[in-house]
Amino acid sequence: MRIGFDQIEGFLVPENLEETLQISQLGARDLLGALDDSQLQLILDVRSPQECYKDRLEEAVNIPLPSLLRRIGDFPRNAPLAVLRGSGFRSSIATSLLESEGFMRLSNVMGGTHAIRHAKRRSRNVSPRMAGHLI
Repeated sequence: MRIGFDQIEGFLVPENLEETLQISQLGARDLLGALDDSQLQLILDVRSPQECYKDRLEEAVNIPLPSLLRRIGDFPRNAPLAVLRGSGFRSSIATSLLESEGFMRLSNVMGGTHAIRHAKRRSRNVSPRMAGHLI
């Protein structure tokens, strides 16, 4: 069961989907490559502090999803921003919220920290900088 927002203000019918914009999706390997090349200015982890404590990306800033709108002024709206979560569901919600607040250079990290951990295990040539990303 997934828990989301209690108040729904609308919905889309399939005929209107061609008029919507989609949030950019970023793969785990692409995220690690962008970190290695210093292409990302901010990585936002929207998990709870308890979830982050167990398994976190050292470059990520932790702002739990329920606190996101209160902390929206903490980062620039025009900087590249990647949003992640343990598996990706809450980061999709977070990117939609950020987009509605005027953030334009957003990426949702597909699969979240789980995918990053998996991408690191499968990679045989991990640079020393990448080896320390997940702690």
